[in-house]
Amino acid sequence: MLKLIYKNLLARRGRYCWIFIELCLVALISWTVLDKVVVNTYKKTIPTGYDLDRLVSFQLSQKPHDGESDETENTDIDRRAEIALGHLNRILDRVRSDARVESATFVNDLSPLSGSVNVNSLPSGRENEDGFYFVVQFWPGTDFFKTFGITDANTDKIYDETSMSGRDLIISKSVADYLFPGENAVGRFLEENDKKHKPEKLSGIVGVVNDVIYRPDLAITPIVYKTRKTRDIVRNGGITSIQPVIRLKAGVDVSKFIEDFSPVVATEIRSGNIYSHSLQSFKEKNEIMSRDMNNQDFISMSIALFFFVNILLCMVGTFYL
Repeated sequence: MLKLIYKNLLARRGRYCWIFIELCLVALISWTVLDKVVVNTYKKTIPTGYDLDRLVSFQLSQKPHDGESDETENTDIDRRAEIALGHLNRILDRVRSDARVESATFVNDLSPLSGSVNVNSLPSGRENEDGFYFVVQFWPGTDFFKTFGITDANTDKIYDETSMSGRDLIISKSVADYLFPGENAVGRFLEENDKKHKPEKLSGIVGVVNDVIYRPDLAITPIVYKTRKTRDIVRNGGITSIQPVIRLKAGVDVSKFIEDFSPVVATEIRSGNIYSHSLQSFKEKNEIMSRDMNNQDFISMSIALFFFVNILLCMVGTFYL
């Protein structure tokens, strides 16, 4: 029987050689074209790590010509920051007064689902093995972790923000595991594995939270949460770079809330020369940021399907010739 099979393969070696080449092409195309599709599909299945489905945000703008603007322009930066913070707190108080709102905070361009990124190296103390982390900035005492629903790595409950000062920071679990595998990272320093770092500039770790996805194309993201000072509210774009974020109560329909609350945001949510507009859900922001990845997946799948159909036709033709 084996001799007969061998004779048949030898007699039709030309035809089977082409089939083998075609199968190699299939494997090559699968590897080069579908590999990224598989990776992106996996990314979409990973939980975001925060309450994406319960969050909405809106934009802030300033009127260019206003008596209060002229006054604050001539004051020092700390006074201007205090005035801006007062406006922000009044806006957030108005938002929190709605019965459907659980909490609210404000963020800048370095926060989940933002267009900006700040990436720094992560010293591991091992040669040629330094990692990296993304920076998320927040203002202490503004319910940042409560609003986003980011949980403590040890208890899996909403992280209860500890008192922070100076260079204190909070890190995600992936950063803690990378720097101090199997050890407690709280009380350690982010740069302690960097022997060249100045001791007086070490950043103390005061908390560890579970990992979140900074942007949908990044999957699980190593993050370091750094505090901002009050004066930073009026720097780097000023108040227009700030976005209030609202966490809705469980069971509230986000679409219905946006429909009902958008007119309120456009007409009532304002303070001084600062006004609000463009209420949007985080789920919609996530879908917008995923479009490039989804479009690339569609193109890759289309190319793969085109080649697979052509190879299948070639194989059928080879058998029937």
